[in-house]
Order: sequence, then structure tokens, then C-alpha cells
Amino acid sequence: MTIQYILCDFWGTVAQIGVYSPVKKIKQILGLNDIDFSEYVNRMQTVLLTKNYPSMREGFEAVAAEFEVEVSDAQLDELVGMWNKSWLMARPLPFIKENLSKLSSDYKFVLVANTDAKSVSNCLEKFGWTDLFSEVFYSCDMGLIKTDPEFLKKVMESLDTTASECVFLGDGVNSDMIPALAAGMKGILIDRRDRQEFGLKIRRIEELGKIIDNLE
Repeated sequence: MTIQYILCDFWGTVAQIGVYSPVKKIKQILGLNDIDFSEYVNRMQTVLLTKNYPSMREGFEAVAAEFEVEVSDAQLDELVGMWNKSWLMARPLPFIKENLSKLSSDYKFVLVANTDAKSVSNCLEKFGWTDLFSEVFYSCDMGLIKTDPEFLKKVMESLDTTASECVFLGDGVNSDMIPALAAGMKGILIDRRDRQEFGLKIRRIEELGKIIDNLE
């Protein structure tokens, strides 16, 4: 197997979000206390992050409509402010640019992210990372969240590659590793706090090159 592409998740993998768990905060602000969390996440992200809304306010109005709850102007202001803070206060995780740049002579790094039209792209500009990834695939442009089996299939079709030439780097088993395995590609979990169980796992980005070498 010759690895050509390393597909990278964004939040928690290469960047630290500026607000603790915006997904949970949206649920709290809208008062969605009784709905199963996994169901909520899937429905909320599908509504909010698979379209290019003219504004995030309209996106949150669509989320409220999805769950059939009334939302006040004050709640919408709180949601938009929290969401904007999540990327405005975001920061790159340590040693990402140095290590990805060092490996970029051997592999092409491809960014895949659940995001609206602005949050991640604004972070790339702010971090000076616009040239770090050869391609970017955002859920808002794909019309799919990245846990959807069709998401990675479409990414591979666009790259004109196969699963055997790809590795997925992410920080979540359910959100990253399981979709990668379902698509037929290897997954590498970056688990900086060593709290998750997975076969191919690193704790520091500096270990990425070695573990990929062992796959080939």
C-alpha cells in the first residue's frame, strides 16, 4: 500500500476551538434537554453545516425549526455570538504546521471538516495555513456531514484516488475513525490525553510520520 493522501479532521485534530463544545451549548441554549444526544448531533449538524446560509442567524433559525422550538432574538444573538467566538478565539494546536509541512514532500494533506462557510476558512487565514492543505472539503459545500458514508466517497472521487492510498487523521473514534474504516481506509487516532481505545493511535503529531511509514 502506497499512501498518497492524509485526510485531516480540523477541530481537535489540528486546531483547538475557542469555545468548549459549541454543539452542547446549542443544545443548552435551545432547551433541547429531552432529545437523545447522538440523534441531536446528527440532525443539528445536518441542518446547520450542510448549507451555505446567508448568515449564521438564519442557520440557527433553521436548527430551531428542525426541532420545532421557538427561538427568541436574544437566543439567536447568544447563539451567533458563541459561534463566532468559537473560531475567533481558536488557536492552532502545537507543532502542526511544522510537522505537516515536513511530511508534505511525501504526502498530500487534505482537510475535511464539518463547518459553515466561514469558520474554518477564517481560521486557515488567521493561522497562516492557506497553503498547508492541497485540498479542502467542507460539509457546507458537500451537502453532507463527514460522518455520512457518501462524504468520504465523494472526497476520494474528487481526488481521483482509492481508499488504499488514503489515511484519515482525526481525534474521535465515532466522528472520524469509524467513518474512515467504513470507507475502506486506514484511520489514525490522535489522542493527546490517551482517553480513547483504537488500534492505530498517536499522542503527539510528531509521531505521525513514523506510524505512516509502518503502514507502507
